Amino acid sequence: MQVVVRPVRPSGNPEARPKNLCRRCHMQEEALRNAIRSRIRARMRRALGDLFLGDYSAPGILERAMALYRRKP
Repeated sequence: MQVVVRPVRPSGNPEARPKNLCRRCHMQEEALRNAIRSRIRARMRRALGDLFLGDYSAPGILERAMALYRRKP
């Protein structure tokens, strides 16, 4: 199997000097950043749900959420 090495800027910083990394090393380098981004997205989705549907412990929340997802634009 052929290993491809590409120059990658660490942390997406455009002014940083690029490192030559293989795909596996690049994924390891970016793992924490991707985990943080994923966590932020999940919290944003939950906040939007709270905004439009109210508290998740409220009665009937599942029915209201399903009604929103069934609507066709």
